[in-house]
Amino acid sequence: MINDPTCIPEILGFKNLRIVETLGEAKRKARIHNDAAGINSILSSKPATAVTLASPPQLITNAATSQIYKSNNWAKIKSLQDQADKDLRSMFTLMKDHPDAAWKRAIDDTTGIELYVTWTPQGSYCWSFCPSVNPGSVNNDPNTKFNANCQYGTFSKSTSICGIHTYNLGLSTLSTQIDVAGTIAGFVSKVMKKGVNFFAEDLIKMLSESAAEAGLDAVFTIGSAVLGAVCSAAVFIVVFIGIMYFYNFLNKRFQIVVNIYNWDSINDWKIPSQHVSNAINPGKDKDDKINISIPKLTNAANVMLPPDLRDLLNITDLETVCSYSTIVYENEKTFAQGCSFAFPVTLGNNGNQGFTYAFECPWVADNGHYIEGTVQDPTSFLTKANSHWVKSTAPLKTTAASNVPVFASIDALHGGDANGSDSYCVNIHINGSPQ
Repeated sequence: MINDPTCIPEILGFKNLRIVETLGEAKRKARIHNDAAGINSILSSKPATAVTLASPPQLITNAATSQIYKSNNWAKIKSLQDQADKDLRSMFTLMKDHPDAAWKRAIDDTTGIELYVTWTPQGSYCWSFCPSVNPGSVNNDPNTKFNANCQYGTFSKSTSICGIHTYNLGLSTLSTQIDVAGTIAGFVSKVMKKGVNFFAEDLIKMLSESAAEAGLDAVFTIGSAVLGAVCSAAVFIVVFIGIMYFYNFLNKRFQIVVNIYNWDSINDWKIPSQHVSNAINPGKDKDDKINISIPKLTNAANVMLPPDLRDLLNITDLETVCSYSTIVYENEKTFAQGCSFAFPVTLGNNGNQGFTYAFECPWVADNGHYIEGTVQDPTSFLTKANSHWVKSTAPLKTTAASNVPVFASIDALHGGDANGSDSYCVNIHINGSPQ
């Protein structure tokens, strides 16, 4: 039985965690309170406050699992995806279809820490956790008086893979941590239901609606400079480590999921821009400036987690924290046309060092890709790549920025067919070590 309260101590190990109510019960109380106070009745009348990404998607894994990803062992990666799918499918379905029942508000009676959590009897779970609400602006937004970091996390028991990312919500008025956590819990479920075929305005609407439902007196906006990063994080909700269950949401002719992993323990990396040909990303934003940051490899001890979860995950064993970005491309025009794209990846804010990557998914031919160890204009590079496509699943290697090794791998080459079922994955590893 999913979310059986009696299994919390035995299965999850939360000896001090007590279920208070469901998200649905909390929302009903918030609605009664807000109606009486006359707030949240007309969302559009409120000043919108900024939302940014405080921390991009990160994988927390043990050393053995980390090496599987770092070496890009496709067979073992797909095996992990299948295991995670079995772990999470029923819970994700409940979160998507019945969020009010799926999410439970819980409190640790020894610390007073509150969070929303949902789980399976086998010990896999998701959570939404806001550690504090603090005075201060977000993204220099004049309407923001307070800011709140809120983490969404997923843990697959059989794979021991934990995935997290954190939003920074700007607030015009002081709110409680649990209302912020309830907002993100509701938002996650809405994104799961929508799938990756969302527009940027969909994210804003879903987040603002979730805030109103959770009792948070706020309406949000996402600035163009951070839109790419926030959209990438929303994709992470839907495509957790690439489990195939969620590809059912992708209804275009071609779907290419690109994961860029940063195994560099010294340097942050950044994807500043892109150029596409008949391709479009979730969010459907036409701006080629995507500004996605991928922080350096770190130790799990440096990552914010709810205290109970940190103990439960045996954080000394789950030692590697790899930040990464997931970008999904779909062909915009679906009749007899494939798609292609290119983007540079730079060493932090140093726009002169890094590498540039391009990929094409033709209509009736094999996929191809190309990479060079210098930062180049993505439009020009895509034109150049048209004469250099490498049509192979073998690792495509280069070096960048003071001899940092970089390689890219495609999981399959075959192009379009009449059934419209073409989904492909590209993994790019910074400082990786191909097998």
